[in-house]
Amino acid sequence: MDTILYHRNRPLKDIAQQEGVTINAVKSWGRQVNLKLKDEAEYLAMPNK
Repeated sequence: MDTILYHRNRPLKDIAQQEGVTINAVKSWGRQVNLKLKDEAEYLAMPNK
């Protein structure tokens, strides 16, 4: 199985162990951050009225 890398090339498994959560929880955090960043980018791209 390939190692899934996350923050600063650290394996998700290491982050999950450090935080005391599952790998799926770490993946979920990543998805939540991506959605928030996408929403912010869309908001900032809106023309001012």
